[in-house]
Formats: sequence, C-alpha cells, structure tokens
Amino acid sequence: MEGDVETLKILGELGVSFDSVDSEGCDPVHIAMDHYQWAALDVVRGYAENQDRPDGGGRTPLQKLLEKGYLNLAQSFVDYGAEVDFEVSTEEGEVPSSIHFLKTGNQRDFEFVINNAGDLDMRDDSGKSLFQLAMEAGDVTRGIKLIKYGADISELKLSGRDAFLELIQNRSAYKLDERQQLDVLLAFIQRGYDVNGLRQRGDRPLTVAMREGHSAVFELLLQHMEQDQEYLWEAIYFQRPEMLRSLLQAGLKPDVKNDEGQTPFIAMLEQGDARAAEVMVVLLDHSADADQMTETGQRALFAAIAAGKSVVAQALVNHPKGADVNEPMGYPVSVEFRELFDKKGLFDWSWVFRLRMMSR
Repeated sequence: MEGDVETLKILGELGVSFDSVDSEGCDPVHIAMDHYQWAALDVVRGYAENQDRPDGGGRTPLQKLLEKGYLNLAQSFVDYGAEVDFEVSTEEGEVPSSIHFLKTGNQRDFEFVINNAGDLDMRDDSGKSLFQLAMEAGDVTRGIKLIKYGADISELKLSGRDAFLELIQNRSAYKLDERQQLDVLLAFIQRGYDVNGLRQRGDRPLTVAMREGHSAVFELLLQHMEQDQEYLWEAIYFQRPEMLRSLLQAGLKPDVKNDEGQTPFIAMLEQGDARAAEVMVVLLDHSADADQMTETGQRALFAAIAAGKSVVAQALVNHPKGADVNEPMGYPVSVEFRELFDKKGLFDWSWVFRLRMMSR
C-alpha cells in the first residue's frame, strides 16, 4: 500500500475488507501508520472494523502511537474505543501499560493512560497497586492523580495497612515532606475518605495524628472531624495540650465526664505534675469549672493542697478563671480527704497557711 488515498476510498466504497492482515500480522491500520501515511490512515480507519488489533509482535496501534509521541492521534484511537490498558512485552513478560509506564518512569504515557480512565486499581504480579508503586517510588504527583482520577481509596494499602493511616504515621518512609503529606491526605478526603471511621486496630486518623504529635495533620483532620468527646480524652492521654486547645475551640466540652464519672480537670488534678498543670490551664482557658468537687468532698484546690501537688494548686490560684481562694473548705472533712494529708496531726492549720502563702 503506497498511500493512494483516492483508490483506498474507492475500494472502501466497493466493500473491500480493510481488516485482513499480511504475513507479519499487520492490518491496513498498522501498515498506514508504520509508513507514516497519515491521509491513508484516516481513510483506512473509516472502513476498518477493528482499529485496536495487535500486530504480529503484539503491539496495538495505540501502543505504537504512544511510542512515537503522537498523543493527539493516540487520543483519537482511544476515543474510538482503543484499550488503554494494553499489554507491553518486557523481559519479565507481559505487563499492563500503566504499570510498565510507571515503573519505567515514562510519565508522559502514564499520564495518558490514567487520564483516559485506565484501570486505576491495576496491580503488578506482587499484588502492589499503582498507588503503592507510585508512593514507594516517591512519585507523589502520580499518587495524588491516581486518587483524584478514581482509584478505589477503600482498597489502597501501604506496608499492608490502610494507606491513609500509614501516610499519617510514616511519611518519612515515602520521602514525603509535610506539604506533600498534607496534599496526599487532602486528596483522600476530597474523594470521600471517612476520617471519622474506625480503622485498623480501632485507630482513627485524628487519634493517630495526636499519638504521633503531627500538628499539621491534626489541624487538617480537625476541619473534617465529627465531634466526639473521646478525642478530648485522647489529647489528654497523649499529653498534647495545644491539640486539646484546638479541640476545645472546635466545640468539645471541657467538663464532660468519662465512663468512670471523672472530668478531665479532676483527672489532671490526680496526676498532679507540671504537664497536668499545663493541661488544666488549657481547660480553664475554655471555662472548665475550677471549683468542681473531688471524690474527697472538697473542691479541687483543697484536694491539691492536701495532696502536696503544689504546681497544680499554683495553677488553680493564679489563673484568671481559677479557684475562688475566699471560699472556705467544706465541713465536716471526710476520711478520704484526711488521707491525702501527709502529716495528719498538722492538718488543722497547715492547709490555711499554704493557701495564704500561695495567694500572695
């Protein structure tokens, strides 16, 4: 075939088949394309029943066009029904086009495949998804595009666990800086990832961010969080006062009791160290009740003084929304309260002296 366009048109109108193949397994579509006869190719495509037939070497017209870099013409083949997930012959055997282009770093052709709705959940022989291959190669841009273009986010795994949680906890394993980490996580969220749902081992993303101390991730997730008082307790457990502050600003309540009937404020009072005092200040900043009662029958300030937890007592006295130092101790005094005092014989006057000294 020499590209005689007019003769080809006549043959086509006479009903001559354009789907026969030569000794090398090439049909007229391949022959016109291999000889760069673009006008003839246009005519042949108009009469051929199959524009996606592999040649004798297993290469489809689309594959050849991508190899040559003729993307516009390649797009016309896809629009006419060419399969974008064709197999590429390699030394390891037949490999789906998307995996081959990703592994070989052929970003142009990989983009072409995923832009044309190839199978975005394709896996290689080891079971790794396109997303996993991209992230392990440090190709964050492609990983994000796979999410945005339709990869099944519920099935994405990294290191054998939920990809979203893995990226929160181990961003360094995928050579991500903080900005890249946030971009990938946001892509998941925009695709509908359930940031409030329970995941592996019962972890929730916000819990993982608090546990790992990832403030930027925490703030991102907080924007999509359903209010749950359990998060407040987790922030206290993981000793994250600034995250606790953000949770309170987001609307969580400072004085809601846990299953044991204890408020966060009283829990920190019992802990009694400098870290607990820091948390108590945050709670007071958000209107926690500084004068709430303890199980001893006395207000928090008196319980702190009796137990010798001076750093907590100091925080209660000095805070603008702190304890009322003019409110007297309740009587009669319970046995539980007296047990807090180290030297029972000094109890009757020592607490008064301490309170006066701290209020100066």
